[in-house]
Amino acid sequence: MHIFINSLPLIILFSIVYLYYRLTTVNLSTSAKFLQMRRYGIAAIVALLPLYITNTQLFFWIYPSHILVAAILILTERTIYFIATKDALTSFNMPFPIALGLYTFSGMVSLHILLLNIFPNHTFVNSFITFLQLILLLPQIINIFYYILFQSEINNNSIMLLYQTDKKEALEYLKSIDYRIWSAIIISFTILYTLLFYMNNYTLSHIPTLNIYTKMLFAFLTISTIFYSIKKLFMRCVLMESFKAVSHHYKHLQLFKTNHIQTLTNLQVIKNENTPQNIVLIIGESASRDYMSAFSYDLVDTTPWLKSNKSTSEFYFFNNAYSCASSTVPALSHALTTANYYNDISFNESVSIIDIAKKAGYKTYWFSNQSKIGVYDTPITMLAETADISRWVSDVFPKEKNFDELLVNFLPEIDLLNNNNFIIFHLMGSHIDYNNRYPQNFQKWSDANETGRVADFNNSLLYTDYVLEKIYNHFKTNNNLDALIYFSDHGTNPNRKRHPDGSGFSGLRIPLVVYLSKKYQTQNPILATTLQNNKNKYFTNDLTFNLICGILNIKSNYYSEIESIASPLYSFNKNNLKTSEGKVSLMNDPFDSEQMS
Repeated sequence: MHIFINSLPLIILFSIVYLYYRLTTVNLSTSAKFLQMRRYGIAAIVALLPLYITNTQLFFWIYPSHILVAAILILTERTIYFIATKDALTSFNMPFPIALGLYTFSGMVSLHILLLNIFPNHTFVNSFITFLQLILLLPQIINIFYYILFQSEINNNSIMLLYQTDKKEALEYLKSIDYRIWSAIIISFTILYTLLFYMNNYTLSHIPTLNIYTKMLFAFLTISTIFYSIKKLFMRCVLMESFKAVSHHYKHLQLFKTNHIQTLTNLQVIKNENTPQNIVLIIGESASRDYMSAFSYDLVDTTPWLKSNKSTSEFYFFNNAYSCASSTVPALSHALTTANYYNDISFNESVSIIDIAKKAGYKTYWFSNQSKIGVYDTPITMLAETADISRWVSDVFPKEKNFDELLVNFLPEIDLLNNNNFIIFHLMGSHIDYNNRYPQNFQKWSDANETGRVADFNNSLLYTDYVLEKIYNHFKTNNNLDALIYFSDHGTNPNRKRHPDGSGFSGLRIPLVVYLSKKYQTQNPILATTLQNNKNKYFTNDLTFNLICGILNIKSNYYSEIESIASPLYSFNKNNLKTSEGKVSLMNDPFDSEQMS
């Protein structure tokens, strides 16, 4: 009974925080449930450790200020982001504020007890602790007032605006804020400081006495928990992630712009007579041809529209296409530029396919359902922003659930009759978590097991197939589509536990599909015949730049025909192609699809 009573605070704390997490999370995967259960179990133990050491675990209310601070850290950011984005949510997790609150409680209680046992001036100690608590709460106070002012969460766009504002503009804006807002801020800080200081004085009368060894233990506990809270938790909360992402973006953007100006001066493009008027490039996300019925007839029909076009002469299905990398940025930064893993060109010194298209006289568009700004999105965003028109679903439809068919809303912006157009669509596709990538009416399959990984992945492919059809039909309605290319940045293996492929190649086998109109085929018979002859040849998507240059039917000092699967000079095969960022030969693929036609 004694053990149970002493364990009760730990059980109650863990139950409260985990229940709160589960109630405020949308579309939580099974793996995430167990991951956060472990995380919060450890965090709850750490939070109550100073209480157990001093045998005050049953009297936790003697630390009211630290309970209040922890509660604000746990609740504020999650609550604001949940309320502000609830209408557009397909998933919501944000586990770190909860852990941050628990670890901060442990660190601050340990520091408070330690300082009161070391320094005789307890008023000074309590003032210092109160000051630290205000510093800890400052980001959450900013979050609260930002939401009150703008009814929105702090996000990448708001931080980008901050980066783009000079001192004069900032001062003008601060002066424009109503004096009542400033009064409310000052009063709020005053009340909060007074409340925390009063609570800390209450703690003073109940503080336990430490011996030299316990002081050393508390010093270690203070340093370790505060360091971990800042390094591993605070820096991973949404506010700090946004600051890091925007800072990273601007740093690399400046370098890219500097090199890009020089690179463009050297770019030469010569147009041939029979260039396509409208060419569409659709970039998928995490789509694996291993699970696409258009590439394997023994599967459930995940891609009915693509499959229905496989026997037509206008479509070319490439059965041996691979991603050059297993993640988006290295894959696309090489797929869409002259940089690939067979030359020594770096991304910052490369020419992009958008540069080529613009030089050839095309109006260029980039429509994306991916993130715009992030540490991992920056290079792709920099390419996108070189297009004449670039749009992101998250910017234009911030309150909508970000399903890929929202991209169709951008189509009216394109003048299909009076311009030559090069249009890129960047899908969210089958990005994990798969069940968040499609509307409920596309829930065709379900797994017997709880996770539903394979079924959800198949449903996401079915939805992607539908989006591809909608985009294709829009252009075909008025006979305004000359060429379309669809490929995925990389694949994935949704069945990691049961799949026999331990090499990781399942996450590298991607779809590559090309459409050429009959008119374009007639005007370019050699290219059409070459694509037909090469559809079973091997290909890695860092050669996509040269494939598109071939379909654009241009000549350029940056176009290598021996690297273009659209050219009779294509010189690559299974023996000399590599994946995994140039480190692994395709010869190592244990499940070769060469026999497929």
